[in-house]
Amino acid sequence: MNLLEEFRNDVEGLELLRDWLGEGTSPVSEIKALHRACVCASGNQGKPCPLNLEPNWWDRVKSMIANTIKMELEMKQHLKLETCLDESLSMCGACGCCLRLKIWTPIEHIKAHLSPENLAKTPEFCWMRKELNELQHA
Repeated sequence: MNLLEEFRNDVEGLELLRDWLGEGTSPVSEIKALHRACVCASGNQGKPCPLNLEPNWWDRVKSMIANTIKMELEMKQHLKLETCLDESLSMCGACGCCLRLKIWTPIEHIKAHLSPENLAKTPEFCWMRKELNELQHA
């Protein structure tokens, strides 16, 4: 049994996976996650996205949301879902999500939870904007 199956069999783990990855509880491919990370880290003409903010805020705050992010990041680490750009990823200023987690999230799950108002805050080069546009025209 692999780690993903172990988490799926654990009730708490399953809820964390569903919250983070959606109903299918499967992350996107490593190539897609790395492409997304590149956009956040240097897609602004070689500079980080201006909305890639507040590095590791979840480590400085005590709240239920911060604790959930920490647990999901721990799960991500156990699943060995990493990119070489993880240290360059913080929080998205448009939607408030932890980018280290979001880059692994299927676009269908993002679509179901990202408001049009928050999407409108993203820059033109944002991978979420582009992928949601592609999804709409598919």
